[in-house]
Amino acid sequence: MGTNSAVRYPYNISIGYNSFTSGAIAIAIGNGATSNYNQSIALGYNVVTTANNQLAIGTAAQPTRISFVSPGTLVTDAVNLGQLAGYAKTDYNVAPSTIAVGASPFTYQNTTGYDADILTDIGTVTSIAFSRDNVTYYTTGLITGIVRLSPNDFIKVTYTVAPNMTLIPR
Repeated sequence: MGTNSAVRYPYNISIGYNSFTSGAIAIAIGNGATSNYNQSIALGYNVVTTANNQLAIGTAAQPTRISFVSPGTLVTDAVNLGQLAGYAKTDYNVAPSTIAVGASPFTYQNTTGYDADILTDIGTVTSIAFSRDNVTYYTTGLITGIVRLSPNDFIKVTYTVAPNMTLIPR
């Protein structure tokens, strides 16, 4: 549908001036849109598909923003910026800081709101354990080193001589 639009196979759809489909079960919508691959969709002005089972929206020269995307729920769903922002660290200028180590076993909770590495060194450490709930702890097998904590995770360090502990923002 449209001047100079064409389809190669039945069940293809081509809408727009100079739009074309040559892949099986393909769709091209937009002036100059071309869907050359099987089960692919070209959507937009001069958009061209480059693979089977592809939805192409926009071009490298003219990218297209997709708006009003619902939050994904399955591992194969797209995510929206609202979901992604929860995983992105926003303050890239936070410097490492020293953790004041208390009595053994010392428990520290990452309350920073972002992922952080906890470096434990020096001292005489007998155990470093990790927990998400401050109830069940998992021994890391380390006596020095780095343990990555997500927000609200815990680290428990058992020692006879207090170690140095440093929070390193991620």
